[in-house]
Amino acid sequence: MTTVHDLLAHPELGLRELHRTPASGRDISWVSASDLPDPARFLVSDQLLLTTGLQFPEGTRATEYRAYVDRLVARDVLGVGFGTEVLRSGTPGELVDACREGGLALVEVPFRTPFLAIIRHVAREQERAARRRDDWAASTSRAISGAASADGDLSAVLRELASRLTSRVVLFDADGEVESSFPRGGPVSADVAARVRGLLAAGSRAADEFREGDTTTTLHTVGPGGALAGVLSVAGARPDRAARAVLATALALVEVGGAEQRRAARGSLARNAVVLRLLREGRRDLAADVAVPAGLTLPGGAATVVATVADAALAGREVRGAGRIVALDGDALVALVPERSGSATAQRWAAWGHPVGTARLDDLASSAGAVTRALAARGRALAGTVVDWAELPAPGDLSAAAETAAARLAPLRATRDGAQQIEAATAWFAATCAWGPAGRALGIHPHTVRDRVDALGRALGFDLDGFEGRALLWATLTASS
Repeated sequence: MTTVHDLLAHPELGLRELHRTPASGRDISWVSASDLPDPARFLVSDQLLLTTGLQFPEGTRATEYRAYVDRLVARDVLGVGFGTEVLRSGTPGELVDACREGGLALVEVPFRTPFLAIIRHVAREQERAARRRDDWAASTSRAISGAASADGDLSAVLRELASRLTSRVVLFDADGEVESSFPRGGPVSADVAARVRGLLAAGSRAADEFREGDTTTTLHTVGPGGALAGVLSVAGARPDRAARAVLATALALVEVGGAEQRRAARGSLARNAVVLRLLREGRRDLAADVAVPAGLTLPGGAATVVATVADAALAGREVRGAGRIVALDGDALVALVPERSGSATAQRWAAWGHPVGTARLDDLASSAGAVTRALAARGRALAGTVVDWAELPAPGDLSAAAETAAARLAPLRATRDGAQQIEAATAWFAATCAWGPAGRALGIHPHTVRDRVDALGRALGFDLDGFEGRALLWATLTASS
């Protein structure tokens, strides 16, 4: 682009600076020529206005010159070029004084320099600058696309975008929480956070742009309308046409990459659910056959089972962790993690406002019991808190209801129906609350298993449709044994 300083540096134009302002260093948006007394209404910001002074006949008062300058300044005109020797010799002193007082740049244009020469010069420079920006946009878009191809990771796209635009790039998830930030820095402003939440709440594809001081922030929703996956924020210099083209490329890659990540996460969760089910059924070798080729590491020693409520967003984020077994299991989200990572994982899940339960897993052979214990601990946790199974009272002391039920098992065992109900419930828990495997273990139909377990629940006063009733029944059977 071209500034007044640039024009002065070209001797062929022969311009002479009469008054300099900070605007003299700003890019000229366009050059216009007018001798109207009030041309401001026909101009735009950062224009250079050329005039021969026809609007200033002999006898024009200083106050009229000042009013003329004030109108141009109010329109954010960058400066004035006064053409001499057309109507008068030299530049009027009153105009020079008015520009100095009003803060408007002023240059003198000699008679030998047509206004058209200045206009053409600026147009040529703008064309060259536009070509350079187009070349930059093309190379930058290639670099961002290359980063996505090389790393296969959204982080690479965001990092390259932030570097190329020298801006802060933040990707928010569907809940308005920061998922990625480049460069890493402090928290986003309250205004940005509120605007992000507003876009997500609206639920439709949209964009927003606003200024905070010298920083322009552009927000774009990610994902289809009605199922937004997040918002992309870019904060830096006000984007020009080339920068917006680069941003459009990056946004498309984020859209595609995000969709691929979500599909991959769903696939990983489905696979992990199979691994978890096989472990709970005691089929460790088959679980390893599924897990190891996928890069999952089965715990070789002590581990921790972490359980919370089923949360698809949290599950999608957690399953990206390398080597971790994270799975949705009915109404629960369950993870098997190394013992050293158990506490950090539990606290991270609790930060989402969920109740979290944990239990120690000594070896894979006891996976079913460890998962059940973690789920029982989850049932005792409040929202946003973590309860470990080891911190709970012994099963016989779990509650007054459990104590009463344990005492009532004796008469139930004395009857044929009661004994069959207890046997069915024991097999059901051993099969991780799966009706089919429990039926096969007993040699009876799954519906029969369910009927007997439901009858036992009614006899003991436990609601087996909910987690707490199941946990109390499990504790009762454990205490009685």
